[in-house]
Amino acid sequence: MEHIFAIESTRILLKHLLKCLQIKKKRLSDIFQFRKIIEPQIAALAAVSIDDETLNRMKVIVCNQEIRIRSGKDTSKLDEEFHREIAIASG
Repeated sequence: MEHIFAIESTRILLKHLLKCLQIKKKRLSDIFQFRKIIEPQIAALAAVSIDDETLNRMKVIVCNQEIRIRSGKDTSKLDEEFHREIAIASG
């Protein structure tokens, strides 16, 4: 009897876990869709008003990203820095 209960409990747990993953996947999809809409506009604003200092910082970030990518290292912090610079440049 315990074996049947364990199997049923596992089935219920897996069902709920799958549902959570589906919700998370949908939410992530929505976030990326939103980013596709808004980020080009933010980049356009940044391109119009960027100063040389911010542009130079962005160039350094991109070079550092390339180095890390070629080394197989994580670039998420650099990606955050790059987006922060775009936000600064866009005002």
